[in-house]
Order: sequence, then structure tokens, then C-alpha cells
Amino acid sequence: MEPVDPEMSVGDRIKWWRERRGINQAALAGRVGRSRSWLCQIENGTRQLDSFSAILDLARELRVKPWDLTGHRGDLAPDSQYPHPSMPAIRAAMDAVVFDAPDSEPSVDALARRVHDAWHQWFTDPSRFDATGRDLPELLREAQVTVRQLDGAQRREAMRQLSLVYQLLRMFAKRTGSFVDALRAADRAIAIAQDAGDMPLMAAAMWTLAVSHSSMGELEQSLDVSEQAARMLRVGLEDAIPEHMAMWGQTHLIQAVVHGRMKRKDRVWEALSTAGRAAERIGERNDFWTAFGPTNVNIHAVNAAVEMGEPDEALHIARTVDSSVVPSVERRFSHEMQIASIYGQRRDDEACLFSLLNAERVSPQNARYSISMAELTRGMLRRENRLAHRAEARRLGFKIGVLTI
Repeated sequence: MEPVDPEMSVGDRIKWWRERRGINQAALAGRVGRSRSWLCQIENGTRQLDSFSAILDLARELRVKPWDLTGHRGDLAPDSQYPHPSMPAIRAAMDAVVFDAPDSEPSVDALARRVHDAWHQWFTDPSRFDATGRDLPELLREAQVTVRQLDGAQRREAMRQLSLVYQLLRMFAKRTGSFVDALRAADRAIAIAQDAGDMPLMAAAMWTLAVSHSSMGELEQSLDVSEQAARMLRVGLEDAIPEHMAMWGQTHLIQAVVHGRMKRKDRVWEALSTAGRAAERIGERNDFWTAFGPTNVNIHAVNAAVEMGEPDEALHIARTVDSSVVPSVERRFSHEMQIASIYGQRRDDEACLFSLLNAERVSPQNARYSISMAELTRGMLRRENRLAHRAEARRLGFKIGVLTI
């Protein structure tokens, strides 16, 4: 079979697979509960896919994997289109067996400061992909060595820090499209947190695994992991410390996302309601670098409304969200991209462009790695004669690699 051109848009890929399966537009559209005109617009690039669940539906009917349609092993946005150059060194660090002793006396406090700084960098640095990718191999080695050199309570604390390093590695790998490595890192984070005897940390690691499964289209696996974490956290919930309550809420946020992709509307709002009550109880926090709180719950509500095909409700919620209070660059970027997607569905190119430019300002590197950014920008450029701000659209296209000189 002729290989898929790696430069194809999502719409081109859908058409390519549809034609090779011998399915006409009307038949495929009907199978996924859409109109022929909707699919025609997706394929010719005048309309963008409005939800990840639409990708899953099309992939199922075309008998392909979701990444065969998106062009990479990840969800529609905001994950990587390209392997990051730091991944070989990170992968080597994951595979290495560390025996050598540190050059100086191992210090849990020093390790904790480095882990905190690495997470803070990931959350706040606009150049975080390059900076985090550069630092992760040595940080992983340092954490592994520190665990090996200590015992008792200090060893347990070092294990907590090692679990957090693996959780950061999981997030980096997932966001740069290295999903096998992301799953490996999540598994290790869970096992280490369990050995350390830290239930909220273990739940945080389980949440990272559930997110990775969801992003790969493995919805049942994602739901199973998140529900296991919730059952574990239910014990002692009434008197739970904030970290425990935050992870209880966070596990319900990923459940809301998954139920939304499965079109289970009642379950979506039930999960969001549970997460909302937890957020009201503890307020805006950032336990285990999850940025859980009322704002994050509302951001997930926007995502859920989009997945369930309710863009007007999504936009209504989005207008109430002040994402500037969220400490995560990634979460702010994703929120702006979600708003851009809503305006893209409504064919409001000027508002869509405004949101895309906001997202690019929040994180230029995320913008460079975002398939959703590329797809929305390509769609606008096909209609640029209708844009009042076409020069800005073209500048954005050059910045993110959609246009070349």
C-alpha cells in the first residue's frame, strides 16, 4: 500500500484512508452520526474536527488507529507532531541501571529542590520543552542514585522525589508524542510511590497513567485506572488532607474527560460535580503539580462541553474562566486552544485567530508542537481572503511551520 504522506493534513488523511477502504463520504458520515456535508468540509479543510471523540469514531469505522488520522501517536491537541531531540538521551537514562555512588553525600533536601525547580520550569518557562528535555536525564540519574544510597525515612522521601521525576518525564514524553515512554514512566511512578507508602502520590501517578491512556484513545483503560485511584482515595475522604482531596478531585476530572469522549453526558456532569465539590473545599492548589482547583474544574467543563457537541455551552463556561490564576503554561495554552477550537466550529475566523495568537504568546513551543494549532491555522489560511487580519494569520503560519518561505 502506498504510504501516507507525512505532510498530509488531518482531513487529507481521513480522505486517504476512506478511499482505500472503499467507503463513500455519505456512508462514513452516517456511520459516525454526521452529515455528508460535515465530512466533506473536514476532508477539504474548510472545517476542523470539533472533538477527540470524532477522531475516535472515524478511526473505528476506518479500522485504523487515531494517530493514523492525526499524524502522530497522540490526541488531536496539543501534543507533538515531531519527536523531540532530547528523547534518545531520556530513554537511555530510563534504561540505565545506576550503580555508581554520587560525587558528594546524597541529600534528600537538595534532590527535592532540584525536582521542584524542574517542575516549576516545566510549568512556567515558555522554552520548557528544550530546557526540561535537557535536564531530565541527569535529574533521573541523581534521583535514582539518591534512593540507592539512603535508607529509612530519608529513602522514602527520596522515592517520593523519584516518583515525581517519572511523572514529569511521563508528561514530557506524552507532550512530545513518545507514548511508549510515557506509559513506562507512569508505571514506574506508580510502583515507586506505592513502595514509598504515599497514597496521594500514588493516586497522582495513576492519574498520569489514565491521562496517557486517554490520549491514545484507550478510553476503557483510562477509566479503569482512574476509577481504581478513586476507590483507593475514598477511604478516609471525610478527614482527608488537602493533597488527598486534590487527587480525589483530579481523578474525577480525567473521568469527566473520558465520559465526554464516550458521549456519556450524565456521567460527565456527575464527575465534574464531584471534582467541583473537592475544589470548593480546598481552593486553588497545585498538589503534585496538577494545578487542581476551581479554575481547573471549569477548564475541564469547557472541554467536556466541546466533546459532547455543545459549543455554545462551552463558550459560555469559557468566558467565566480566568486562566491567568493557573500556574501551568500548558494548561493556559490548552485553554486558549480550546476557545480557538470553539470559534473554529462556529466559523468565526477572526475570533479563532485572536485565540490562536493568545495561545502562541502563552507558549510558542507548545504552539510549534500543536497539531490543533496547525489544523486551525491551515483552515484559516485557506479562507484568508475573508480575514481582516490576514497578515497576522500568515505570520502565525510561518511561526508554527504551516507556511514556509
